[in-house]
Amino acid sequence: MRCLTVAFVLLATMVTPARADGVIPGWEVFCFYSHTALADPIVAPGGVSAHAHDFEGNLTTGADSTLKSLRAGGTNCRLSADTAGYWTPVLYSHGIAVKPDRLHAYYRWGNVPNVRSIRPIPAGLKIVAGDAHATTPQSTHVVGWNCGVQGQTQYDHPVSCKQGQKIVLHVFFPNCWDGAHLDSADHKGHMAYSSNGRCPAGHPVPVPRVSEDFGYPLVDGTGITLSSGSYLTAHADFWNAWNQPVMDRLTRVCVNAGRQCGPLTDTTMP
Repeated sequence: MRCLTVAFVLLATMVTPARADGVIPGWEVFCFYSHTALADPIVAPGGVSAHAHDFEGNLTTGADSTLKSLRAGGTNCRLSADTAGYWTPVLYSHGIAVKPDRLHAYYRWGNVPNVRSIRPIPAGLKIVAGDAHATTPQSTHVVGWNCGVQGQTQYDHPVSCKQGQKIVLHVFFPNCWDGAHLDSADHKGHMAYSSNGRCPAGHPVPVPRVSEDFGYPLVDGTGITLSSGSYLTAHADFWNAWNQPVMDRLTRVCVNAGRQCGPLTDTTMP
């Protein structure tokens, strides 16, 4: 009986707060549209990109950006420590460009049960999620569309929304790092998605899962195209230029602690 009791106690201590009470460990930041440019400092550094992008958050992101320039460049995110670069292809509705009215960036546990094993996103990490060359629907585990309603199903195509709602593009980034490289030739190979709560052997380091939700002041989901092609080519980029001590702290006090810190501003930092 004593052995059974000890085993039960050990099992109970293995259940993280995230699994026990339904809380999603992590934090969130709201950022806003900054500018549009024919640039992509990850895919085409120092040159002209194949298609135009809308940039959110950092105010200076461009073809010649560096980690140092981004950190010095300022941000329109509500948390000033978030000077990361976020960008996505320009969205068109029936041929007319529509700017996102906000970016909701999430940093979450990525369904890795051992939240204490999750490490901060390393300084300078670059990632592209989604496929700019897709000709068939992408997995909704990577790219999804809906009307931004809490808990709403993700669709592999734009959907029309009710008045008072908006079309939202969700892009989910991989959360397992190879532990060595801040980028790779295809800007994806150094990262992988966790599966069943585990990172693959070649990408053993779990980091907070970034997701970028771009809200557009639209309710008509028909006639949507992107500067990269049809809506099938939806993708987004992330360059970690955060104030790194803040990134480290938020990972520790929010993700590792199994705590949902919610949308953050300079006055609500935990």
